[in-house]
Amino acid sequence: RERCEKCCTRLHHTASNTRIEDANRSLFIADGDMYDEICRLCQEVAQEFMQKEANLKWITLCEDDAHDVPLRALVHRDYRKEEEAKSQQPTLLIATGNGKVCAGIFSRKHLLTSGIEPSTALPMLREAKKRGMRSALITPNARGKYYTM
Repeated sequence: RERCEKCCTRLHHTASNTRIEDANRSLFIADGDMYDEICRLCQEVAQEFMQKEANLKWITLCEDDAHDVPLRALVHRDYRKEEEAKSQQPTLLIATGNGKVCAGIFSRKHLLTSGIEPSTALPMLREAKKRGMRSALITPNARGKYYTM
């Protein structure tokens, strides 16, 4: 299916048919716990978009008993650890920033106010897929913003 390169998946307030933007975000999404929860939900949706469009799945990289959270990554669906070392297929590796962003998300604020395409790795994943590349998305702050990978 062809995509409009100018189109963008955006967050809207349905009752008022208003697009959420930087100027009006605080009118619809209060700072604090509500902001964090809306960001969490939007990140989950964005990751589902990326998983579907780039044919990705979650894998566990490391389960360390010293940490409560295992290190995980989004990788191409046909990933097999034994075969990867031998693979000659190019792979796009995307490591996002720090703070509270998740794999493939560059900015929580922009995810809410600008849309999925400008604030995530989705456009890069689409391009990698067009070029026949595999993709892997890791979260440098998987164990929290102070305890990176």
